[in-house]
Amino acid sequence: MWNSKNISNLYSQIRTIRPVTPFSGSPLYYEAVRLGELKGPEDFFNRFKKSDLYMVNFMGIPENEIYQMLFETNKALIMDHYRNTNNDMEAVNCLIVEFYNLYFNDDYTFRGARRLDFCVGMREDVSEIRTYRIIWITMIAMFINAI
Repeated sequence: MWNSKNISNLYSQIRTIRPVTPFSGSPLYYEAVRLGELKGPEDFFNRFKKSDLYMVNFMGIPENEIYQMLFETNKALIMDHYRNTNNDMEAVNCLIVEFYNLYFNDDYTFRGARRLDFCVGMREDVSEIRTYRIIWITMIAMFINAI
């Protein structure tokens, strides 16, 4: 069985799981329309609240079970992230409560887990990887601009 420990994480950002969203114009959108799950673009925009919430149930799993699985998985990912970065349990509890309120209390003010990334004190090896990525991306951008 799949679980959150199977996900590779360098801890440079908080990683969470989101349900797929059939954005208007995508192949998944057209499949949702074909299945009668969406009526068209207006229906999509009327129903879309957050990309962390599911819009179309392609799985046939009851809504409460989907959100319970998302909550448990994201809770485990958040706890793992903070255990391997700055161990800030206050931030962990804050994010867990925010996810809970989003999934079970229709609190759409949730802005996502990554908004707190700048506060995370990363391990030295992760910080070094992030620095190398930034240098690499900068060099590619300079090369493209030189062409």
